[in-house]
Amino acid sequence: MTIFTGEVGLQFTTHIANHYTVPQWIELAQLAHNNNFDQVWVNDNLGYRNVFVILTAIASRVPIKLGTAILVPYFRNPVDAADAFAALSELVDGREISVGIARGDYAQAGNQINLAKPISFVKETVQCMKRLFEGETVEYRDYPVLSSFYQLKKNSSIHLRFSPKAPIRFYSGGNGPKIMRIAGQLMDGVLIGGFFIPLVRSGKLRELLAAAEVGRTEFNRQTSLRKVCEINISVSDDYEGARIFPKRYIAHMLLVLDALGFSDAEFRALNVEPEAVKPLKRHLPQAVPSRMWRRSSPMKWWMPVSSPAGRATASKSSKRCVPTRRTTALIKSAWQSSGRITDKRSSYWQRRYCRRLFSGEARVRGIPWRE
Repeated sequence: MTIFTGEVGLQFTTHIANHYTVPQWIELAQLAHNNNFDQVWVNDNLGYRNVFVILTAIASRVPIKLGTAILVPYFRNPVDAADAFAALSELVDGREISVGIARGDYAQAGNQINLAKPISFVKETVQCMKRLFEGETVEYRDYPVLSSFYQLKKNSSIHLRFSPKAPIRFYSGGNGPKIMRIAGQLMDGVLIGGFFIPLVRSGKLRELLAAAEVGRTEFNRQTSLRKVCEINISVSDDYEGARIFPKRYIAHMLLVLDALGFSDAEFRALNVEPEAVKPLKRHLPQAVPSRMWRRSSPMKWWMPVSSPAGRATASKSSKRCVPTRRTTALIKSAWQSSGRITDKRSSYWQRRYCRRLFSGEARVRGIPWRE
């Protein structure tokens, strides 16, 4: 009996495996190709090795399909991204380039950029890039969210001066019902991330795929959606080591599922007793706002309560304490909730509390998050 038909690929998460250089990524891609993997996906981050540099380096040396999982549109001007993918297509000998695209998680993208209007942002980016690939002239006024974010002149237009030499297909990396519906309307497929197995066992995946099908039928699209899933595997010569390595990831994943509203029955479908989730909450960093960690990738948010991420940073040049973006929001929320802050005194109390944080006199613990 056939259990699976399709292709198998690998994802290179550059921010987790930051010790690999670009030549080493090429070697790993060659190893994947030699062992019959069909595709390599590379994720997108700021402050790490550029996704387009890695993809281009691999494409120039290894005959394997390439993709992004995922591309963050807030990091990449859509015209510049279209230029890059179209140029990359000249190196892949006609093999598909898969553009997994989504808002980006709060742990990485959210700490760098204000993720404004994420659904519209992804939708407009896909629409704009597809039109550019098809040789059309794009009017910036048709994309108000992109034009505002990237300061594009609304009366201007642009088109690519060359055509892609390979198919470039789009996959939704967002897994909410709204973006899945848009995926059905505009994209070539869906990419279900690290929550694939919980979504399958809880029955929620069926609902998400149904939303994508609704979008497809609304636009009377005849082609079926391609489906890509991510399955995380811990591999080691040491059996016990392979079991221990993902424990933090799994623990935080359970907390995220709990915040997403998984019922007791849905947890039991994962072979997890609901009572086992409650003790984990004591180990969740209290400085992480629930509004943010509910939507983030579990592994990237895991940190001890005493982590410097919940404390302030210092500016050597001014010799004063400078709050991080998340710390500032938490401090403001704490003082407002205690009634000890006004608009005029806001910055003063933030600086004062921040100095205490940096000196070690205080830590952000259990501060309630408020919008």
